[in-house]
Amino acid sequence: ENAWSPVWSSKVDLSENTERFSDATGYIKEGKNRSAQLLWDNTVKLVPGQSLQLGLEHRRIRFDDNPSTGYRPRRVNAVRLGYVGQQGSFNWQANLRRDRTSDFGDASSYYLGLGYALSPQVKLIGSASTAFNAPSFIDLASQDPTLPPLKAERASNRELGIQYSAGGLLTRATVFTNHQRDRIEYDLVSNFSVNAGRASNKGLELSLNAPVGPGLLGVDATFQDPVNDTTGDSLKRRARTNLALNYSVDLGLWQFGAYLK
Repeated sequence: ENAWSPVWSSKVDLSENTERFSDATGYIKEGKNRSAQLLWDNTVKLVPGQSLQLGLEHRRIRFDDNPSTGYRPRRVNAVRLGYVGQQGSFNWQANLRRDRTSDFGDASSYYLGLGYALSPQVKLIGSASTAFNAPSFIDLASQDPTLPPLKAERASNRELGIQYSAGGLLTRATVFTNHQRDRIEYDLVSNFSVNAGRASNKGLELSLNAPVGPGLLGVDATFQDPVNDTTGDSLKRRARTNLALNYSVDLGLWQFGAYLK
């Protein structure tokens, strides 16, 4: 990370990740997923409280399986442009992203977020975004060879919420809707990964983070209605209610925690 001038700073991040997949039933393809990523992020301060962000990404993903399915490594290049600002009681964020994948072509996505402080403790928040997700190599290895190849999944999301913060306490309530096209899911009947057509979800998310004893307690609850819009049925393997608890304690340079869902 380096500050080239009082208004321009940049950061380079190089990482590599390896995931191993195994399944005792033999239905899911076994193998090792390797991903190498190079990021270059830049921030330029325009005026006090406002900045322009530019990011470049390069990823190379490969899947080693046995027996080999012969998938070529996937290369992903992306450009990100963002504008972040705050003025009076308003704060905002606007992001544009362009992805180019070696096997699923080009796609654009965006994020628009706006917040308004009703008081120092209470804030209204809203956002709209789109997303593009190419099938993973596990998805590709598990697809039905008699059907057309899997398509990339696309989504649009909307959120509107209110949050309260005071001291170490933070609570938030958010209503959300999202719509997916060419949703990718694993069909338990055919044992193949498929494009399930169009799907939607709407619901309410509640969260609480509060200091309790020597640590921090977190509570998250989601009440939702995920539906396959093509068939009208509820989405498979998607719970209508989720509850998660976590507790963490900082001890010097170490952090200890527990998570229950």
